[in-house]
Amino acid sequence: MSRAGDVVCEGWLRKSPPEKKLRRYAWKRRWFVLRSGRLSGEPDILQYYKNQHSRRPIGTINLNLCEQVDAGLSFTKKELESSFVFDLRTEERTWYLVAESEEDMNRWVTSICLLCGFNPTDNGMTKISQIQNVPFTAF
Repeated sequence: MSRAGDVVCEGWLRKSPPEKKLRRYAWKRRWFVLRSGRLSGEPDILQYYKNQHSRRPIGTINLNLCEQVDAGLSFTKKELESSFVFDLRTEERTWYLVAESEEDMNRWVTSICLLCGFNPTDNGMTKISQIQNVPFTAF
């Protein structure tokens, strides 16, 4: 995937290892860039880098495969207690991400939901195509 696409949101998040390795491996702090590819014909993507000056992403999440986004999760892992955790679920994997503040988490979740066509609800996120006449509510 290219770096094409308008930057919608960027900043530091901590990223979980794959689910099978959640308990054994450290969560890494990475620079994330959310890109909208609509004007360029590219998919909407969330890329992560070692730092904000890195040229090549370590990984790319294709948001066309996003099935669900959940905010305000809690983990029993000691270093994640009282953290601002949200997840992004794709067909292949669930990505757990930790923001530095509640405001930051809400900014990321809202931006991702808008690109994915989700509407925030009390029970998580719902595809906008599955609901009718429900106003978009801020967190």
